[in-house]
Amino acid sequence: MENKSMNIFNSDFVLASPETATDANNAKILNVVGHEVYEKGADIVCMYKILLGSQGFRKGMDLYFQRHDGQAVTCEDIFVAMQYANESYFGIQKRVHLS
Repeated sequence: MENKSMNIFNSDFVLASPETATDANNAKILNVVGHEVYEKGADIVCMYKILLGSQGFRKGMDLYFQRHDGQAVTCEDIFVAMQYANESYFGIQKRVHLS
């Protein structure tokens, strides 16, 4: 388990800005926080598959790619695609993972 409190006090990461950060700084920041973002995103995708089943999940992903292929997207975009493709409204799950 990593020491999250050490991440807070590393000024290179906390104070990084696009104007002053180098490529090396950006790579270090990605190494520290990037894996957490990817893991959380994967958890959300797995949650959809569990809630909707394999066929419902596939319908949602098909609609998602049809609407957003090649675009910069948000969590809301995949959430809405899953809802519309399956005519399912998750209610509380949205508040938990998008808030």
